[in-house]
Amino acid sequence: MKYVRNLLLIVLLLSSTHCSFKRQPSLEVTQRAQAFIDKGVVALRKGALADAQAAFGMALTIADSAAAQDGLGCVELMKGNVNQAEEYFRAAYDIDNSYGTALGHLALVYEIRNNKTEAKKLYERALVEEPENFRNRNNYAALIVDNKTEQARAELYRAKSAGQQKIILDNIARLDDSIVDASIVDASIASDY
Repeated sequence: MKYVRNLLLIVLLLSSTHCSFKRQPSLEVTQRAQAFIDKGVVALRKGALADAQAAFGMALTIADSAAAQDGLGCVELMKGNVNQAEEYFRAAYDIDNSYGTALGHLALVYEIRNNKTEAKKLYERALVEEPENFRNRNNYAALIVDNKTEQARAELYRAKSAGQQKIILDNIARLDDSIVDASIVDASIASDY
C-alpha cells in the first residue's frame, strides 16, 4: 500500500509541474517520417518549395522530427521569410538539442540580420554538436574569413575532409588564390541542404 501511495504522489507531482514524457516513436514510424523528410530534401534541392513544404509537413504529422522542422525552416528561409524560418529552426533545436544542423541554419538567420557575433556563437555551438557537419564548417569559414583568414582556411580544409562539396572546393581555391574581399567565401545556404 505504501508503494502505491508513493507512486500516486510521484504521478501527482509530475502532473502538477507539467512534465511530459514524449514517447519515442517506433522504428516503423521513424522510417515513415524519414521517407517524407528524404522527399522534402530532394524537392528542396530542386527548388520545388511547395513540394518540400508538403513533404516536411507530412513527416511532422507522422512524428515530431527535428529534421522535418529544420526542413520547413529551410523552405521559409528560401522564400525570404526569415522570422518564420527562425521559428522552425528553434523548434527543431527544441526537439533535439544535439541537432547541430538547426543551430547552423539559425546562425544563417543571424547572418542575414547582420548579427555576426550571435551567428559566430551559434556556428561554434553547432560544430561542437556535429563536428563532421561540413556545411556548418563552410558557413563558419565564410563568416570569419575577413578577420581570421588562416582559421577560415583551416575550417574549409576540415569541411573538405568531411565532405567533398563543390562550394567548399571553390572556397578553398578562392582563399588559395588570395582574393580577399567581402565575398571571398560563399555560404552554403539552405539550397545545399
